[in-house]
Amino acid sequence: RKVDKVLKSGVTCSVIPVATPRSVGKLAENLEHLLARGLRSFDLNYSIGTYWEPRLQNEYFAQMRRFAAKHRRELAVGDIRIGNMRGDVEPGVINPEFTVDTDGTIRLLTEWLVEVVPPGAPTPRPLGDVKNAPPYDSLYINRFHCARAHFTMYAGNARMRRILLNNIRFGRAYGEFFMDLRRRVAAAA
Repeated sequence: RKVDKVLKSGVTCSVIPVATPRSVGKLAENLEHLLARGLRSFDLNYSIGTYWEPRLQNEYFAQMRRFAAKHRRELAVGDIRIGNMRGDVEPGVINPEFTVDTDGTIRLLTEWLVEVVPPGAPTPRPLGDVKNAPPYDSLYINRFHCARAHFTMYAGNARMRRILLNNIRFGRAYGEFFMDLRRRVAAAA
């Protein structure tokens, strides 16, 4: 019902479907369902903080190739939009964007992606709050800072370090996949 309300309102929206290792085999089917509901803009994600075996990564790409082949024309003319095709945002686990928590605290988004900071706990690197926001330029953080934060927080946790490295490798392949898809769709236009 909420999807119908949003679509009827005329508000421009984008859906963020998140594939997990358990759901990846239905990714194309799930996207078809969203299209049938009237949604046309997607920023696709894969679960971060989860180990992605190579066969599951390959399944993700196979599902997306299937979906893209079926909808190549709509993708080429912009009737269907996949935000991942517009730029380099991967690996997502070391995404240097900020987020604002419900209490107004400015936090590093990457900390939330793998849920390293429990709700209400202080961030490993406090960034301020919206009421007393520091100058934006003073908040500059790049992917190196994000990777360092994760590997510092998980210094004694071999399992999480393995997952982080896996997510970084998958994220690089993921980003390359969508850049290649962008080139293929443009060539087909």
